[in-house]
Order: sequence, then structure tokens, then C-alpha cells
Amino acid sequence: MRIAVIVISLVLMVLLFAQSCTVTAGGSLAEDESISSAGAVGLLVAFLFLLGGAFVMGMPRLSAAMFWIAAFIGILAGLTTEFADLLIWGVVAVVLGIMARLSVRAPATDAVAADEAPAEQRAELTRMKVCPECAERVQPAAKVCRFCGFRFVDPEPAA
Repeated sequence: MRIAVIVISLVLMVLLFAQSCTVTAGGSLAEDESISSAGAVGLLVAFLFLLGGAFVMGMPRLSAAMFWIAAFIGILAGLTTEFADLLIWGVVAVVLGIMARLSVRAPATDAVAADEAPAEQRAELTRMKVCPECAERVQPAAKVCRFCGFRFVDPEPAA
């Protein structure tokens, strides 16, 4: 879902940026200060779309916050200025914020996986040894970790 949020937010950011630039330029040509300032607010919302899309992979909660700030600004500006399309962009930002927030996953642990596994798989998980380099589980007879290449030292036989 995170990749979908990135793609959607970046495409919509380009559209919103182009629309806001057009509104700002049109307001300047018509010498209408309120329309020009509404276009500037649209540019701010487009920038927040960019930030929300940029942070969704690494920090999805921050990304959701960016989208919700964009939504608040967009909806407020859409209701109070002549650039009413910002209301629609604000609603889109709410949806993107929800999508970004839903993409937050709890880290899976071996304990959870072991609890949900069938009995024979649980026994297999408990017999596995853990690599001291990468902390991945490997077969008990493994000489080399298949994940990081760590070489296990065989214990010396007792004399």
C-alpha cells in the first residue's frame, strides 16, 4: 500500500502544483489578490503532498500527519477562498493520510510466528540455531549462515 500512496501522491502533487500555478498566475494577471493567495495555499498543499509521499516508506506516521495537515489547510482554504477546488484536494489528502496510516505494520517476531504455527513447525523453530551475526534462524547442522555468510565453528570433540 505504501508504493500506491507514493505513486498516487506524486501524480496528484504534479496536478495540484500545475493547477495552483495556473490559479496564482491568473490571479496576478487579473490583479485579484485573493485568488493569487489561494493559489499560493494550493502550492503549500502540493508541497505537503510531496512530503507525505516522500516519507511514506520510512516514516508512514509522519507521512499520514503531512497528509492530514494538507487536508486541514486544503479544506479550510477551499471553504474560505474562491479556489474551491482546494476542498476536493483536502478530501483527497484525508484519504491519502488514511492509506498512509493503514500502511503501518507491527514488526513480526519469531514468538508471534511460533505461536501461530502448527505444532510440528513450532518444534522446528525451537530446534533452529540463531546466527550471531545477523540473528536469523538457520538449520542446526548448518556450517555457514545462508543469510550473511557467517561460518559457524564446530565444537571440538572431547578427548
